[in-house]
Amino acid sequence: MSYSVGKMAEELMLDPSDVKEIFEAFFEDAYPLIKDGTAALQAGDRHLLSRKMHALKGSALNLRMDELGNLASQAEKNETLSENELLGLMAKIQAGLEAVEASVNAFYRDAQ
Repeated sequence: MSYSVGKMAEELMLDPSDVKEIFEAFFEDAYPLIKDGTAALQAGDRHLLSRKMHALKGSALNLRMDELGNLASQAEKNETLSENELLGLMAKIQAGLEAVEASVNAFYRDAQ
């Protein structure tokens, strides 16, 4: 999953150095949302899963993380998916988040 901090900053007319803390807060919140969503799914609470994925979707899309936001949207609208399909989707969301975080970290590391 590719992500460009520069493109996001340009679209939002922000300086990339001004949003570093926003990314840190996003990742701090995103991982627990995925963990809690997965736990809700395993407990059979699809409504809670939807709420957690709705929150992740909104945050991701605000930061122009379109692929991650779209995956979260699929998990949010989970009525037609089996538990196994949703578990696979949650794994994709986790991997996608890790890939985005790696891209963001690389951007700031290379900017120094």
